[in-house]
Amino acid sequence: MKSQKNSQGSEPTCCLIKQFLEHLTFETPLVFQPNSDFRTEIKPSVSSASHEDGRYHLVKVEMNISIMTDTNTPVFRLSMVYSAVVAVGGERITDEELHKILHLDVPQQLLSYIRNVVWRITRETDFPLMLNDDTFGQLVNGDENGYDNKNGSEDYSLSFHTVISEMNSFDEGAEFLKNYSRALKTDILGFSSFEQLPTFQTYYRFISPIPYHYPEIDGCDPNLWPMLFRLLFGNPKAKCELINSKKGLPELKFCYKKYCDYQVSELDFADLSDLLFDLLTDALIEVSVKLLFRSTKASESELEWSVGQLITKEQFFRLHNFVPYTATEEDREFFEMLYARIKGCDIQTYLYRL
Repeated sequence: MKSQKNSQGSEPTCCLIKQFLEHLTFETPLVFQPNSDFRTEIKPSVSSASHEDGRYHLVKVEMNISIMTDTNTPVFRLSMVYSAVVAVGGERITDEELHKILHLDVPQQLLSYIRNVVWRITRETDFPLMLNDDTFGQLVNGDENGYDNKNGSEDYSLSFHTVISEMNSFDEGAEFLKNYSRALKTDILGFSSFEQLPTFQTYYRFISPIPYHYPEIDGCDPNLWPMLFRLLFGNPKAKCELINSKKGLPELKFCYKKYCDYQVSELDFADLSDLLFDLLTDALIEVSVKLLFRSTKASESELEWSVGQLITKEQFFRLHNFVPYTATEEDREFFEMLYARIKGCDIQTYLYRL
């Protein structure tokens, strides 16, 4: 765990001495209702106790998880306590700093182990569950951004904006972006996130990646992973596939250009930079430009659908004002291909997103 400077300038240190699963219960009712809507309830809590010398601490992370039907019938309930003994050192650590280390930093460090337990217990059910990276994000002072896992240089962060800026740094890319911006009648460099790209509103927002904890890589924007997943799933040439990793967790495998049978967790910073550049170029050319010139603007009511909402073929066609029986064969193939990507992603990832 990385140290943090306190108000006096010293750096608190935290050492994980021992961790263990203290308690686990799992129950499911005898009667299951398959034709129901479901909701997931995840309630984490953290408690801590300190040794009299003030250096050693016992941290207990309690997880109460349930999936309920629309009639409040439980599909399953899982309750667990995962504990750790840690040693915290450093001069003049404030109570606030110690509280954050014990109640947020330590649980966040334990998240991958807790996630693995939850996944292994639930994957044999019809509702395998994967915990989000921000599971503990609101535990301290109600601050959803309380946990700072941003690493690397403060001057450069790999993101949608930096990839676009890189494309704009050479003549061919700058000319393409200029023409693309003119077509959009806006300045593409004004978009600070992938979700602000106009095409996201009519295509990529329906491709929802599974929540997954990939290796922390210095200099990567926290929003990079969802963007990468959408670009991979949305590109037919990437041949993206959901598999089980050696650790028993879901993993994304793909084949794209120089990356043959790669898993996302195998990528380093240079790979991510190159991969995002190529995928984003493909997205702008193969999807954005074609959608821009092949369809008219969708109605505002259609665009009110939430991000990641499952969408039928009829809804997707209507979103683009596409009428199959009056369209050309080329247009039919194009829109059928786009929807096939969304449908494939839904089928592969739906259970992991509950």
